[in-house]
Parts: sequence; C-alpha cells; structure tokens
Amino acid sequence: MFVTCFDAGEVYVIDPWTPRVRTVIPIGRGPVATVLPPAGAAPSEATRAYVVGFGANNVAVVDLDPNSRTQYRVIQRIGFPSPTPREVGPQ
Repeated sequence: MFVTCFDAGEVYVIDPWTPRVRTVIPIGRGPVATVLPPAGAAPSEATRAYVVGFGANNVAVVDLDPNSRTQYRVIQRIGFPSPTPREVGPQ
C-alpha cells in the first residue's frame, strides 16, 4: 500500500498485514496521488509508479522493480519547472 503525505513530501510504503511502514520515499513538494500498475499487469509493465506532485507541478516516476538497486526511488521527473504550466497548443 502506498500513502502520500502532502506536508512531508513523501510516500509511505506500508505493509498492511503487519501493519508497519516498510520504507519512506522522498518525492518532493506536495504529493497528492499515486498511480500504480493495474493488477495482473505484465512484469515489464509493473515496475513503475507515478506520483502527482501538486506543489512541484510535476509527476515523479518511482522504480518498483524488486531486482533493481533503485527500488523505491524517484528515477525521473516529468513536468514543468515553473509553478505556472506553459501553453501546449492544439492537441
């Protein structure tokens, strides 16, 4: 289970069966939502989580691969460095 903490800028990975916090992932300012791979996703598609950062105006990509040395770390940020999004134009 993944729980965002807006004030601390962290995501807590919680084991609901014990219950205890397994690890804390520093995300950045104001994480508000986490998108996880769907149940039954292929192993190659189930290695990333996406955390929406309201305060930093970005999406943090978190590595979920248990065989990776970067498991539970932010490996990429997608977004705008300024607090005001730029015009994208017609889509």
